[in-house]
Amino acid sequence: MPKILVTALSPDSSFFHYPYTKEQLEQMVAQGEKAKKDAGFDTTVYWMAPDSPTGTLAGFIEMLKSGEWDGVLIGRGVRTDPKMTEWFEQLVNATREHSPKSKFIFNEDDQDSLGPMKRVFPTK
Repeated sequence: MPKILVTALSPDSSFFHYPYTKEQLEQMVAQGEKAKKDAGFDTTVYWMAPDSPTGTLAGFIEMLKSGEWDGVLIGRGVRTDPKMTEWFEQLVNATREHSPKSKFIFNEDDQDSLGPMKRVFPTK
């Protein structure tokens, strides 16, 4: 069962600009986590908020150090927002340094992370 660290931009962050309420996002993530588990993935979500005391790069690094990760998913919200470029670079470099065996996973849609996980870790 691949162990995946999933990053998600916290709705508490000023960078969050999606048409979901915090409750809707939490419900979407919970449903997605169930589907991932049912598909054979062991996922942990790290809520990022680079502009607040919680969800920091240091917290992300601690998560990376907390176990052996097969993959790290960095979401579209971080990768496609020009204001988040530096944060994205920091996440990639921290992953390479602290979890060098992890494969990167990139989703194209806020509501589909399972598809990209299956793409990176195809069923055998």
